[in-house]
Amino acid sequence: MQKNLPPANPPWGIIDALSVLLIINILAFLLKIFGHNWLTFLVDFFPGGKTQINQLLISSFIQTFMFLFFMALFILGKYKVSLKYLGLVKTKIGHWLKVGIINGIILFFAVMLLGIIINWFSPMEIKPQPIAEIIMSARTKWEMIIPFIVASVFAPISEELYFRGFLYPALRRKIGVKWGILVTSLIFGSLHFDIIRMIPLAFGGMWLNWLYERSGSLYAPIVAHSVWNGIMTLLIFWIPQAI
Repeated sequence: MQKNLPPANPPWGIIDALSVLLIINILAFLLKIFGHNWLTFLVDFFPGGKTQINQLLISSFIQTFMFLFFMALFILGKYKVSLKYLGLVKTKIGHWLKVGIINGIILFFAVMLLGIIINWFSPMEIKPQPIAEIIMSARTKWEMIIPFIVASVFAPISEELYFRGFLYPALRRKIGVKWGILVTSLIFGSLHFDIIRMIPLAFGGMWLNWLYERSGSLYAPIVAHSVWNGIMTLLIFWIPQAI
């Protein structure tokens, strides 16, 4: 197999990358406090009206849009470079889609196994994540479709574009591949705001970073992340007590 080149070193720096994350978190906080009425107005247009799942859909869409918008400001606006620096490069897409699917399945089982091991040794009672509780509240077909859109489309696109495509290359340029992968993955795991699940999630982030380096593009890690999240969503529906 022809060796793929790693993603190009970006012109933006670590401060740029962390600034995007900070801005989005500040805006999300302000939206949660001051934008409740506006969000409530929007969810009325969806089947079921003011449900937690519809609010999840709107908030996930807004978060994805903010990630894309602010990264575009730096990439296309400030530095005026092509999206290849983000990892959106010409490659054997069909091949790396297959690799992404296979890695997503393996990653799901690996993260689950690591989570089970940590659960055995943890003295704390591990409660379901808030998003899992929202997913478990689904009753209609519409409410069952939304979690897959959020988990398998919005989350993989926004998180892979940011963590693997935007943050990691900036870190790699300064501290190298190994430390760049480690720091990116720890940030990725910690931002899920779950101490017990941080280690499995950080491990998943390291796997996706490795796949990014190996493939030379974002397509494989996006697909792998989508498959991982999709299987996890199915598991929440079928065996909620396992999460």
